Amino acid sequence: MSLHEAMAWQAYMRKYGLLNIGPRLEQGFAMLAAQINRALGGKAKVTDFMPHFQPEPARIEEVFAMMQAATRNKKHGK
Repeated sequence: MSLHEAMAWQAYMRKYGLLNIGPRLEQGFAMLAAQINRALGGKAKVTDFMPHFQPEPARIEEVFAMMQAATRNKKHGK
C-alpha cells in the first residue's frame, strides 16, 4: 500500500469511523448505557462504558516512522 493510499484510507476512517463493526457496536451500546445512567441521575460519560476506547488513533505518519525505526533496528541488529 502506498503512502498516498494509506492517507486516503485514514481520511475515510476519520470521517466515517472504523471499518470494524465491533467498535461501532461498542460505541452504540455505550451511548445507550450513558443515557440510561444519566436518566437515573448518574454522571457517567459515554467513554466510561467503552473498555476499548482509544482517545486518538495514531497518525499515519507516526505509524510509518515506527515501521522505519523497526526496520532500521532490525538491519543493525538491535
